[in-house]
Amino acid sequence: MAVVTWDGSSSTAYSTAANWDTGSVPGDGDDVVIPDTSSINACNVDSNDSCNSLTVSSNGEIGSDNGSKLAILGEADGTGATTNGFAVNIDGVITNNGGTSLDLDIRTPAATTVDLYAQGGGKLRNVIINHASCVATLGALIDITGDLTITAGELNTNSGSNYAVTVAGRTDIGPGSGGADQATLTCNASTVSLGSGRTSSHALIINQGGTFVGGSGAHTIGSIDVKNNSNAKCTLTSGNTTVNSEKTGDDRNMVIAGSSTFAHGGGTIIVTFAGTTHYDIDKTINNLTLNNASLVQKLSDSSVLAGNLTITAGQFNANGRNLTVAGDVDVTGTLTGSSGAMSFGSLTIASGGTYSATSGTTTITNEVSGAFALDKHASGTFNHNSGTVEVTTNTNTFIDGFEGTVTSGSGANALNNLIVNLSDSASYHFRLRPNSGTAHTILGNLTVTQGMFELETDSHTLTVNGDVSVGANGTLGRLAKTGNDSFGSLTIASGGTYNATSGTTTITGEVAATDYSWKNDGGTFTHNNGKVLLTEDSDCKVKENTFYDFELNLNSATTDCVFEDTSGNTLTFLGDLTLTRGRFDDDANGDEYIIHGNTIIESNAKFGKATNWHTGDITHHGLVVLNGGTYYRSDAGGTVKMGGIRNIGGSVL
Repeated sequence: MAVVTWDGSSSTAYSTAANWDTGSVPGDGDDVVIPDTSSINACNVDSNDSCNSLTVSSNGEIGSDNGSKLAILGEADGTGATTNGFAVNIDGVITNNGGTSLDLDIRTPAATTVDLYAQGGGKLRNVIINHASCVATLGALIDITGDLTITAGELNTNSGSNYAVTVAGRTDIGPGSGGADQATLTCNASTVSLGSGRTSSHALIINQGGTFVGGSGAHTIGSIDVKNNSNAKCTLTSGNTTVNSEKTGDDRNMVIAGSSTFAHGGGTIIVTFAGTTHYDIDKTINNLTLNNASLVQKLSDSSVLAGNLTITAGQFNANGRNLTVAGDVDVTGTLTGSSGAMSFGSLTIASGGTYSATSGTTTITNEVSGAFALDKHASGTFNHNSGTVEVTTNTNTFIDGFEGTVTSGSGANALNNLIVNLSDSASYHFRLRPNSGTAHTILGNLTVTQGMFELETDSHTLTVNGDVSVGANGTLGRLAKTGNDSFGSLTIASGGTYNATSGTTTITGEVAATDYSWKNDGGTFTHNNGKVLLTEDSDCKVKENTFYDFELNLNSATTDCVFEDTSGNTLTFLGDLTLTRGRFDDDANGDEYIIHGNTIIESNAKFGKATNWHTGDITHHGLVVLNGGTYYRSDAGGTVKMGGIRNIGGSVL
């Protein structure tokens, strides 16, 4: 073991014996010292060689003109000691000769310190860590122009100093075979940049046997590839990981295989790549932020986020895959759901942002601060894409910003199908709140499975073009409501409740499979002294025990509406029964009808379908007004009672 010092007396060639104070080229056991070379030849490593340690003094200069590699096999302190020293200590200059620079292969079989930062200028090209017992701790920052390869051993950024790491090229960790933790990069709280902007390969590759310990610093990584093996291990930083490139040809900026061992570290991945790319992450990540107006980030497979998704700029396209975000989704750019299942903790569509919803179901499981499960700002855009929004929060919550105005696209700024399925049916309320205006429109179906559905303001109107279903644990409306409702149909399950408006509830259609326009299957209908108006275009059915005011206005005089009771064989109208168009028909001939107010029959309407149509009792406490219409008697056994009859050109048959 000897200290061999460069004297440069003959040339710049490392391989020339005359350039060394011992008169011989350093060997594996020698500690190499490059002194101040300002007055002598600089050292140029001209062939692959090896030594015990390397010390480059201040103003000392070392380089390579052909990318030769110098292997470091031990450590020293510059005086010949073999312990508690540096494997590499560079205080001088690294020369980039002829476009290439020096490569170092560190094989120290023990814990050691490496100072790879040239204080006087210049950078190493490639650095290799390749001994199972090597733990190389940085004594200064590292900034290399080529690749970092950790085949065996560990490179540690020094938890006490947290030296920065910059690798312009590719970083490979792990041999690609064998057991776990053979090769490790430990980042501590260091600022780390690996392959920023690199496109020829993934910037960070974690192979079988490799371990990446992200720590807590800010990281910039061109792209990431964690191989499909349990012994390929990656824990991202708890801070920010900025991904700014992709592997060209692979068209993916992040690949984290399902069989790898991966932890998100609680941090945030920020994608700033300008272009169209995919990520294939078969593990749960935490927060994801997209922030480049030219970015189109697509999914190659279903994706799960434990934290938040923030689209500050650019586009996120689920690409037909499922996307689950446990936290908040905030969209200032564009989020495209495509056809997969979307599940978000909350969804905020900021001004200028667009959510083109999945044609499947968007499930909202929680809310942001301010109690919004879904918040569309006034200048935000929601395209429903014929899909469904389901709200399953475990608290009172709002959907904000939907007036039901369809302005463009696939239902811009209007909800299609809405399902309210809150975790508590008795105490949790769901409310619609507009950015402006007083009208709410749901273009498809409304299903209140569990919880209470309300409008924020009782005077506002609600229009549901499709079917309305109130489940066993659901409540639709509140008793103070005065604004009108309009539904395609209404079904109230046993245990469900519809608290009607004191205005008018209009029914415009029917459930296609059953022909019921209104069906109460044992639930609660609170009429609130309001009116039900049925304007169906075809034959239909109504199942209910008690209405207040009721108007039948079908599309023609020969269109039938069949009425049946829910129980007890009695249908009661506490107010007026108005037949404007169509025929009032029975489901069971023996049912009893009681009308407390007036019965008004217009010219295109008929009470009954034919003579002797009914056998049950009929009681009109008010007047029967025949305004050109037809009243069919019930002479087949039932009793008809009237408070009076006023015939204005009608018929009694």
